Amino acid sequence: MNENIKNIINVLFDILKTWAPIIIAIIALWNSMSLNKKFVEPEIITTLKWTYKDINGKYGPDLYNPMLKIFNNGPSKVVSLDVIYYTYSVDFDNNALVILSSSMGSTKGNLKFIYKKELDVFDYEEKGSWNMSADFPQHHIVSVNVFDIKYYRESDMKEYKRKDIYFIDNSVIYTQKEYINKDTYDKAISNLERASIENKAFIEKAITHYPNI
Repeated sequence: MNENIKNIINVLFDILKTWAPIIIAIIALWNSMSLNKKFVEPEIITTLKWTYKDINGKYGPDLYNPMLKIFNNGPSKVVSLDVIYYTYSVDFDNNALVILSSSMGSTKGNLKFIYKKELDVFDYEEKGSWNMSADFPQHHIVSVNVFDIKYYRESDMKEYKRKDIYFIDNSVIYTQKEYINKDTYDKAISNLERASIENKAFIEKAITHYPNI
């Protein structure tokens, strides 16, 4: 082996000795990040917004059917996404009477508003809900849209549950955080809690008698 080849081999060996620990550290860091990514909390975001379309020759919001969007902001896929939906109307011209406008879904899973076997990162699902207050514009009726959300992290099947509530008051959509400082909030939410308990019992009773719904 001539001197030039020896020198090249020595240079390459020196480079390898210098960079090998760095390369090993980078690989270890990458593996660690990949592992941690599997077990980080998935971020599921919901929004409720008006859809816009032509209504009687005028382009504007469809005040009867606000659109729920549920979005997976990552960093991991979720599975068995199940959304149960209730709409209540709170009539403030009638002592904050709570009326169950509609319900879709059940605690036993027989009827679902939204069900996705998988919701990948940056994927979303949309579905129209209902604003009952649009039927009675002459009354101060607050439409309360309640979404019971359940899903599992794919990596270890950890279960997540939460309730997202939106309020529609005078054709303005509010999140619960945005609406909490309104004068009508306390009365609406206390009456809603009572109505929710009554409705849950009603739904479960209905499914007992009509198991195929």
